[in-house]
Amino acid sequence: RLDVINEFFSDDPEVQLVIEGLAEGMTGPEMQEALGLSKQSYDTVFRRMRRGARRLFPEGSLSRA
Repeated sequence: RLDVINEFFSDDPEVQLVIEGLAEGMTGPEMQEALGLSKQSYDTVFRRMRRGARRLFPEGSLSRA
């Protein structure tokens, strides 16, 4: 599924970086610091990722890590 998600977000480098951070087990604050994002910016990117994932997987099999 990660490949499908990465392909879906191929034009959104911020989401791709958050996906990588999640895959590596990073927390939200760790990703914010590593990516230089404010909490609001991180939340916006995460929301974009979550909404896209819902379109890809409408059965709701993904959860926030």
